Amino acid sequence: NVNGDIGIIGNTGTDDLYSTNWFDNLYLNGSTSGITDILGTMSSPFLLSASANSAISVNGYLIGNDRATVGRPWDGIVAEVLAFGTKLSVSDRQKIEGYLAHKWGVSVESPNTVQAAKDSSSNALHGILKKKFAPPSLSTLDLWLDAADTSTITHSSNAVSQWSDKSGNDYHHTTNLGSPTTNTQQVNGKNVVAFDGNDGLSLTNASLGDLINGTNNDMA
Repeated sequence: NVNGDIGIIGNTGTDDLYSTNWFDNLYLNGSTSGITDILGTMSSPFLLSASANSAISVNGYLIGNDRATVGRPWDGIVAEVLAFGTKLSVSDRQKIEGYLAHKWGVSVESPNTVQAAKDSSSNALHGILKKKFAPPSLSTLDLWLDAADTSTITHSSNAVSQWSDKSGNDYHHTTNLGSPTTNTQQVNGKNVVAFDGNDGLSLTNASLGDLINGTNNDMA
C-alpha cells in the first residue's frame, strides 16, 4: 500500500477512485469492485468496504478530505464509519454489510443476516427472519462513528465540532477543515453528516497506526 496507508480517495475530474494502491480488497454494496466508473453508483446511498491483506501503519486519519493532498475532497454525506483491527472474514464482512444495509436502506443481500423463517403452526405463514446484529458483536471493532446517534455529535447551530467514537476506544474525531454539518440531511429517516468538499474531521488522540493492524474499513 502507498506509504503503508489505507484509504478511499476520489480522483478529481473522473468517475474513478484515486488508486488501487490504497487497499487490497474493495467491495461496493456487497460486491467486489474495481475503482473505475464507480462514482455514479456512489451518487446514491451506498456501502463501501476496503481492507488490506497485511499489517499497515498510518500516521493520521481524516474523513472528508485527503490528509496531505488538495483536490481530493468528499462532497457529500457520511452516515456511519466502522474500522476493525484486523481484516474481517467474509462472514463477518457480510454481517457488517447486512447491518448497514438494513439500517440505511441500501440494497445489499447479505446471506449471514437474512434467513428464511418457517412457520411451525401449520398455517404456512412463512417469512423472512432478520438476525439482530450490532458492530460491538465483533471483538476487533476499533472505531465506530454513527451519525444516526445524534448524541455522539457535538455541534453549534449544526456546525460539527466533534464526532464521538462509540466503540469505547475514544477515537473521537474533531473538525480540522471547514465546517461539516449535522441535522441538515437524512438517509432512510436517519441523520447524516454532510461535507461540502472543503471540510474534514480528523482523529484527535491517536494515529491510525495505533488504531488498525491489518485493517478493514467499512462506511455508509
